[in-house]
Amino acid sequence: MPAILVSATPSLETLTNVENGRYEHVTLHRRHGSATLPDVCLVDMRRAPPDRGQFLSPQLIEAVKATFDRQEQAMLFLNRRGYAPLTLCRACGHRMECPNCSAWLVEHRARQILTCHHCGHHEALPETCPACEAESSLVAIGPGIERVHEEARLHFPEARILVMASDTLGSPSATAEAVRRISDHEIDLVIGTQIVAKGWHFPDLTLVASLMRISGSVGGICAPLSVQCSFCIRYPVVPVVPTSLVRCCCRAIWEITL
Repeated sequence: MPAILVSATPSLETLTNVENGRYEHVTLHRRHGSATLPDVCLVDMRRAPPDRGQFLSPQLIEAVKATFDRQEQAMLFLNRRGYAPLTLCRACGHRMECPNCSAWLVEHRARQILTCHHCGHHEALPETCPACEAESSLVAIGPGIERVHEEARLHFPEARILVMASDTLGSPSATAEAVRRISDHEIDLVIGTQIVAKGWHFPDLTLVASLMRISGSVGGICAPLSVQCSFCIRYPVVPVVPTSLVRCCCRAIWEITL
């Protein structure tokens, strides 16, 4: 029985079957109707680094400000819930890990907890390092959307910002209300996880930034297909932009090269 596999981001296994002649490959070169593909720009953050302790490049910040000046909307995409994916002791190097599955505990600063996104374990954020008992030595490493939101408030104090993640949208009605607010231009800047990459159509949203590098691990656990999964999650964000411009702000060009 013939089968048709339809995907904007086919897996490496599927592409290998195409190269070996097992699958026939049909490519769609145009978007539906009169829609055009947006431009994509890669920002090498080794050459244009952000300020110390921050994660948005100067080029991205200027692009967002220019978008607001045109009365248009922007989106920052980062598939990391919480404030930071790793908490580290500056004194001894201890990493806060889940006692059940050894994944890194993610800091959720708004709730003052560390939680495991794999098994659900959570605990209070300690005041001292559990390994060396050093006081005030635990630091957040890397950004989650809470941290990006914090930085966005610093750079765009007048912007109306909406955070879209499973932590902030607890029901279908809340998601529908968020979509309505974006569509009605009650929001200037959307910050979200993969929930924003679901085929939405926002006519005034003309700038999307995909933040951070694609790594070979998830929460400190080696995941051989994580690079492929990261690409498959990021790629659908591009069509959210209806017209002309996308900015991909990544650690470096090579970090999103498969």
